Amino acid sequence: MITLISSDKRKFHVLEEVANQSLAIRDVIEDRCGRRRADRIIWVTNVNSRILEKVIVYWLRHVVVPKEITHASKAHKKAEKLKKWEAEFFDTDIDTLNDLILAADSLDIPCLFGGACEKVADILKNRSAEEVGEISKIEDEFTHEEEEEIRSENAWAFA
Repeated sequence: MITLISSDKRKFHVLEEVANQSLAIRDVIEDRCGRRRADRIIWVTNVNSRILEKVIVYWLRHVVVPKEITHASKAHKKAEKLKKWEAEFFDTDIDTLNDLILAADSLDIPCLFGGACEKVADILKNRSAEEVGEISKIEDEFTHEEEEEIRSENAWAFA
């Protein structure tokens, strides 16, 4: 059992197999191999409890579902079930998605990072620059001329 402590000091007890989905946590566990049981506490200082709880739910789903797949005919159904669950999981507000992306990046969880980024891309797709700016709350740092130059150099991205 591993104890994760969030930035707001909430404790989460998870199986090592579950926590190992984070490559960063896996490295910490491997570095501490053979040490006292008390060393199985890992501070996750840059993730708050609300997001860490969501990360753990994501991990649990990705540990349980693959174990359920024991027969080839069931594999497709289980994969579809997981895909549907992920769609619901990522169907959240942009701030939560941003926090999930930051958590997935800092904890090195590639599948969570990819899924959250894909959802943000879907949200931003087919939106004007003004709408994207409002959603992401990013101010334009470029002059009109600089922006035109970037658009012309990267026309493929704006097609």
